[in-house]
Amino acid sequence: PCRRTGRPDPSAAFAIRARPNRRPNRRRLPRALAVPEGSAAELASSMLPGVSVTSAFHNLSAHDLLVPDHDIEGDIVVCGDNESDRLDVMGLTESIKNLRAIDGGALDNSRYVEDMTALLLHINRRYKTRSTIKFLGV
Repeated sequence: PCRRTGRPDPSAAFAIRARPNRRPNRRRLPRALAVPEGSAAELASSMLPGVSVTSAFHNLSAHDLLVPDHDIEGDIVVCGDNESDRLDVMGLTESIKNLRAIDGGALDNSRYVEDMTALLLHINRRYKTRSTIKFLGV
C-alpha cells in the first residue's frame, strides 16, 4: 500500500511506468501523439526484452489516487500479454473502492486506451471537471 494514503499502490505492480509525451497543439488543447511502437506500453515492452509489461490506470487522475478521502470511480482498462500479470493488476484495481477492472486484452490494445487520455484531458479542460471512463453493459 501507498505510505501516504493507505490505498494499494498500483505502480508497485509495474517494473516501469511509461507515459507518452503529450504536447498541446497550437490551441493549447491536449492531443494524442503517435508512438512508433503503437503505445507507450509497447515502447516500454520493446525496451525491456523478457519483461512482462502490463498497462493500466491511464485515464484516472494520479492526483485523485493520492487523496485518501477523495471518492474516485470509474473503469480501469488493464492490458498485457501475460494473463496472470493482467489478473494481478485487475485484482489491485478491484481493491480500490468504486473502481472496476476491465480486461483490455493484449498489450497492443493499450494504444486505444492511451489515446482516450488526450480526449479526457480535453473534456476536463473544457468543462472544468475530472471526467473518467465508465463502460456500460459490461
